[in-house]
Amino acid sequence: HTLGVANPGDVDLSGVKAVWLMYPYIGPFAFNKMKPWRHCPKVLAVTCKSDHLTTVRNAELVNAMIRNCGAEVESWIAVGTHAFDEPTNNGPMRHDPELTLEAL
Repeated sequence: HTLGVANPGDVDLSGVKAVWLMYPYIGPFAFNKMKPWRHCPKVLAVTCKSDHLTTVRNAELVNAMIRNCGAEVESWIAVGTHAFDEPTNNGPMRHDPELTLEAL
């Protein structure tokens, strides 16, 4: 099961026109991060310069893989930390109200 879907390969994704990847987890335990997509909608990928879960370089490698399967990928490298839009300030994550407004 992937995200609770019994047969994820059988799901019709033709209606998905675009996706927004807000600091997706693509760190060491993201085992499918370099697996080619079978449906390639437009993508806005947000990566943070101070993300403690991945590097900008790693995120850009994943974005390149998505581009190589035919998707149009816009990448925004935000100056904040992972979860900069969450007002919790947990651990290395720091809330940044101005950057949150820019992201919106």
